[in-house]
Amino acid sequence: MNWAVNWARMIKILLVEDDFGLGETLSERLQKESYEVRWAKSCASAIEEINRSKNQGLFNLAILDVGLPDWTGFELAKFIRQKQEVQ
Repeated sequence: MNWAVNWARMIKILLVEDDFGLGETLSERLQKESYEVRWAKSCASAIEEINRSKNQGLFNLAILDVGLPDWTGFELAKFIRQKQEVQ
């Protein structure tokens, strides 16, 4: 295994996308590049994923859809920044 794959495995990505086709494609593509991906289909499920991951370390990157069924991606980003330790 080369250094790039080892480095990518250390990166945890939270993907928030309600469109099944796009979410599945992005998730699969990122996983093929050896990133650890958690896919949430709404802001509520994204917050659950964040809370679940607290014991395993925070996410390094969040990819947020702007138009989600419960909040916008902008509102979720603001919530995460206010409530979580953001590095």
